[in-house]
Amino acid sequence: MTTATTDTSAAGQPTGRRARNRIARHDQLMTASMEILAQEGVEGLTMMAVAERVGCAVGTIYTYFDSKSALISALQATGIRVLMDSYHTAAEQWEQGLDELEVPDDIASLALVIATGRLFVSLDSIHPREFEMLQVMLTVKGDLTTNEDRDAVLPVAFAFLNDIRNTLDGAVTTGALDAPSDKPYGGLQQPPDNAFDRTIRWISALNGALLTTHVGVDPNRVDPGLFDGHRLGLSLAHDMLLGWGAQKGALGEAFQVVEQLDERDLLFPPKPQH
Repeated sequence: MTTATTDTSAAGQPTGRRARNRIARHDQLMTASMEILAQEGVEGLTMMAVAERVGCAVGTIYTYFDSKSALISALQATGIRVLMDSYHTAAEQWEQGLDELEVPDDIASLALVIATGRLFVSLDSIHPREFEMLQVMLTVKGDLTTNEDRDAVLPVAFAFLNDIRNTLDGAVTTGALDAPSDKPYGGLQQPPDNAFDRTIRWISALNGALLTTHVGVDPNRVDPGLFDGHRLGLSLAHDMLLGWGAQKGALGEAFQVVEQLDERDLLFPPKPQH
């Protein structure tokens, strides 16, 4: 009696022709969906639109994603993974540069926080499609995805947030930032202050500042630089660090270190080749 087998790679991934074709089709559908989302918004993202773009039957798409909700959630998770991988690549470069420059631990920990902010406000140019897709996702109604599909994205999102929280925590460990009070949320009269809440505020502030870039202004009447989201985001990050206990002198040194990383081409990861 002969037992059927499936070719697999050393990592346990199927490598047979049918499996490879299915992976390729999945990637094709994801790419087409991201393009539609970026060009036409959530309203334009339909199963029919995706099918027309890749030249397949609508029914084919449902063999990969059982609903538009599942497709949107898959796009969210993929976008977050791309941005997180970019962050990990950059963070390795920062650590290398800080070692080479022999930066003291407290200044280095602040430099890592600043570099994280610099990277975040630049992701729209490093990964424009994924970043724009996530910006769109932040503005859509929650009822476009089911609780089950949203739950599938949460582990990826929290993993990324946890990486950033660890960077902020590192600055607390070295004494560069004050420790959070771990005060629970108690309404407007008693705002929270804990490590994870700081992370949420940090990312929300940077992201909110970036949204001002899209404010339409007449350059003949208003200085466009006032609405430069990148500038506003970095200024806001600076103010938040001061509010969390960073000393002006140490913060100034950390900013100089980040500039040195930039001069060494270590601040940003290599741009992906498309």
